[in-house]
Amino acid sequence: DILAMHTGSFNNIENLMQMEKKTDSKDSKSVRAFDNEAKHIKFQINGSDGKPVQLVPNGKFKSVTWENRKEYIDLAMNHKLQEFQRQAKMIRQGLATVVPYQCLTIFTWEELRDQVCGRVNIDLKLLKEMTVYHGYYKPDRRKQQEVKIGPNSPHIKLFWNMVETKMDNKQRSELIFFVWGRNRLPLNRDGFGRDRFTIKTHPMSQGRRKNPNQFFPVSHTCFFQLDLPEYTNAKIMHEKFLYAMANCKYIDGDNTSHATRLAQMR
Repeated sequence: DILAMHTGSFNNIENLMQMEKKTDSKDSKSVRAFDNEAKHIKFQINGSDGKPVQLVPNGKFKSVTWENRKEYIDLAMNHKLQEFQRQAKMIRQGLATVVPYQCLTIFTWEELRDQVCGRVNIDLKLLKEMTVYHGYYKPDRRKQQEVKIGPNSPHIKLFWNMVETKMDNKQRSELIFFVWGRNRLPLNRDGFGRDRFTIKTHPMSQGRRKNPNQFFPVSHTCFFQLDLPEYTNAKIMHEKFLYAMANCKYIDGDNTSHATRLAQMR
C-alpha cells in the first residue's frame, strides 16, 4: 500500500540500490559515475499530502553521493514507514473501543481482514449452500409442461460449471458484485443472515419463439437475485455474463437504505 502511494520516492530508492550494485567501491571512476548519476536526488521527498519534506536540515540542497547513499535510503524509508503513525494510533484507539486489543492478538492481519471484510477468495461450496431457486421453465418449449428449476436443471448446471471452470477468482468476485453489490462473501452461513443467493427464471427470455441465448442475465442487487435465461450454450453464457459484469456496475435502487448498506460493504 505504501509503495502504491509513494511510487516516486520508492523509485528513487530502487534506482539507488540498482546503481549501488553496479558500482565498484574500489574504483574511483565508478564511484564518480555514481555521484554524477545520483546528484539530481536530494535529501528531500514528497509527503503523502504532496508537500516537500526535508530529511535533513537544508536537505533540498544536499545531493545523494556514494558516501551518504545509505543515510538517504534509511531516512527516506523511515519517513515513509512512520508518516502515518498519528493516524494509525487514532485507528487503534477507535478499534479498541469496539474490540479489546487482547482479542486482536489471536489473529494474523490476513485473518482480521477476512473477519471484517470477508474472504478474498470466493468460497463456491458456501455460495452453493446458500443458493435457492425459484420459478418454472419448459424443458420443451413446444409443450406446455413446466418444471420447477433447481440445481439439476440443465441451465443451472451450465451456470455452476461456468463459475467453477470458466471464471477465475477475480471474475467470481465481479459476479458477486453484479448480483449483490459487494465483491466478497461472508465468512460462513451465519454471516449471510437471512440473505440467500436466489436464482430465478428470466421471464423476458421465455416463450416458444424466443431464443434464450440472445438475452443477458439480469440482477437485482438489493435482493441478491439473478434472473438467469435458460442458456443452452456454455460459450454464449460466459460471454453474456462477462459483458454484463463489466458494464453493469451500479447497485439498483441505490436510494434505499438496504442498498446503501450493501454499497458500504463493497
